[in-house]
Amino acid sequence: MRFSYKALSDSGEVVAGEIEAQSKEEVVEELEKRGFLPLVIKKERKKISLSLSWGKRIKSKDFLIFTQSLATLLKAGVPLDRALRITADILGDSPMGEVVREILRAVKEGSSLSFALARYKKIFPPLYINAVQAGEASGALSEVMSELARYYQRFYEFRNNIISSLIYPVLLFGVSVLSLAVLIIFVVPRFETMFATLNLKPPLPLRIAGFTGKMVAKFWWVGLILVVLFYLLFRFKLKTPEGKLWLDEKILKTPLLKEFVIKLENARFSRTFGTLLKNGVSILQALLISKEIVANEIIKRNIELLYIGIREGDKLANLLMAQKTGWHPVLVSMVSIGEESGELPEMLLKAADMLERDVEDTLKRLVSLVEPATIIVMGLLVGSIIVSMLVAIFSINEMVF
Repeated sequence: MRFSYKALSDSGEVVAGEIEAQSKEEVVEELEKRGFLPLVIKKERKKISLSLSWGKRIKSKDFLIFTQSLATLLKAGVPLDRALRITADILGDSPMGEVVREILRAVKEGSSLSFALARYKKIFPPLYINAVQAGEASGALSEVMSELARYYQRFYEFRNNIISSLIYPVLLFGVSVLSLAVLIIFVVPRFETMFATLNLKPPLPLRIAGFTGKMVAKFWWVGLILVVLFYLLFRFKLKTPEGKLWLDEKILKTPLLKEFVIKLENARFSRTFGTLLKNGVSILQALLISKEIVANEIIKRNIELLYIGIREGDKLANLLMAQKTGWHPVLVSMVSIGEESGELPEMLLKAADMLERDVEDTLKRLVSLVEPATIIVMGLLVGSIIVSMLVAIFSINEMVF
């Protein structure tokens, strides 16, 4: 919500302007921070440009461009308002460009950058806003933005590497299923027709393939409905706390999945936690923010216990070692070293690097196993149908001659 205000400055002048906030109390708090005495505060209608920006999807690439450009410009000594203006020009008419122009407007009105970013909580996560706020408080905003740029660059690279690794196996499986469907729906019925014309009984493998093809062609919509219903029920179950907890418990009990998920979640946690600590965010607040980055409910609950333990004065490494599930030995060891040497943020980031590389290597190994397995299984299915058709052809020749 946008509020217009009139306030009294320290020099006794009446100043006027606009502020984006969630409530009048928030406006009063922000004005007092600026050293103004609020006189009149009125709620204004949202402007079209702001409402339009919410209706459009922000691309990851544009988000990264904003962070990297702002970090580079601030590091070069460019004032914040000018850096925002240049960044908005770089992004042009994209949705992110509209958002940056709104942020620039708020900064020109006297708002802090973190306060302006907080208006767009659907775009800028708590990690981002809290890190910027800590950078402003310490006078090291350019260093914080550079650290955020490195964080999101690594985050997007890591995500894209995982997606790239999965593309080929998915395509391979899709093409194999399509080839099998073409054979049983279109090719096999022609052979059955040929046998019917000659008043001959098709071999058993050909009859099985033909029956399967007819069922798929006739009742494909039933299968589609069942798949959709199963997906919706599964999604509904996952939206309940009990369902999500049940699935995450099963995942951490499945041998291959357990190791992969623990590495992935630990990498996310340690990179976020380390980045926040490095940028001056308190350890308790950093834990709460890092908890939201983690997807597995078991590990989330572990982080809540870490929060309670640290608040009571325990060491992080001791708390991690006390928890039996959810933490990788690499992370525990690096935290222990970090606490002993006084370099916990750096050790957390090194742990993140190691775990991310391990996740990528593990994924590559899994993909290298999935590819031949898919080829073998689909090859056997397609091969058995082709062999059954060849057997059928040879049987016709024997009967004719």
